[in-house]
Amino acid sequence: MKKVHKPWDIELDPYTITRVRVMKSKLLSKNDYDQFEKKSVESIIKSLQEREEYVDDIGDVIKEGITLKSIEKCLIKNLANSFEKLKKISSVANRYLISLYLKRFDVYNVKTLLRTKTEESFTEKDFEDLLLPYGSLNKSTLREMYKKSEEEILNEFVDTTKYNTEIRKFLNTKKMTEIEDVLDSEYYRNLIKESYKLPEQTKTILEFFAQEIDIYNLKLVLKKIKFKL
Repeated sequence: MKKVHKPWDIELDPYTITRVRVMKSKLLSKNDYDQFEKKSVESIIKSLQEREEYVDDIGDVIKEGITLKSIEKCLIKNLANSFEKLKKISSVANRYLISLYLKRFDVYNVKTLLRTKTEESFTEKDFEDLLLPYGSLNKSTLREMYKKSEEEILNEFVDTTKYNTEIRKFLNTKKMTEIEDVLDSEYYRNLIKESYKLPEQTKTILEFFAQEIDIYNLKLVLKKIKFKL
């Protein structure tokens, strides 16, 4: 009889672990970054082109013209491919954990969406270029959201009762500082809620999430001190 997985039945299967270790071995090392600091942009591009995992994306940069924007787009595309590969090599249960982590990109995209709608220096094309559609929201969904008002967008992602004051401030001032912390807080609140469903063998992952939240809170405190909020 085929085993039915609950979304939180995380499997530490050997196949996934081996494939992830191979992917990890191909990451840029500290020495690579140290070397990049001494090189020109063109030399960095050449170095990346010599690495199998970057060659196709770097080819797009060369066709488009070597600019900081084209390099950023290349790296974003490469990151997207890595996440998709992780999902494909993982079991159904493990994909739940990956999807939980990747929801942070939904927050990033909503911030980008609101920024392009409220700041005159951003255009719809900038929004398209800056998207990181690796969470639960794909490009098509995000394009549809662009047509909505700021209030409609926030109603889909934020507890409007809990954060009503902050939302009102943002809608009145159009300042992203009024809403960014709210979006981050909602993400981490939901992350903690879902993390409690994870089994004992994922204790290390839970500790990772907890440390990340501690860092976020520390940054928030430092920001409040610096700007006397």
